[in-house]
Amino acid sequence: MAVTQQETRMLANAAIVPYIPAADIPRARKFYEDVVGLKAQEVYAGGVIYECGKGSWVFMYPRGTGPGTRPRRSTSSFPRRTNTVVESTVGPLPR
Repeated sequence: MAVTQQETRMLANAAIVPYIPAADIPRARKFYEDVVGLKAQEVYAGGVIYECGKGSWVFMYPRGTGPGTRPRRSTSSFPRRTNTVVESTVGPLPR
């Protein structure tokens, strides 16, 4: 099924809310708050809601608590530099 031009425009103007699964919520909070600079707005359902710019937000939740929560990539698939930044702030990544 082809996507119409109208559907494409609708998506371009839609508010997108990312959900971030995390195996270790306290460790992930340390990264997103101390390194990325997000401020926790609310603790909800074992996870954390972060407000971002222009009224957008992101929800970090415990991995394994919802459909599609298994990550499709491991940290080993990201560039080595990303791992170095993360490890310098929150400790060694699981290998």
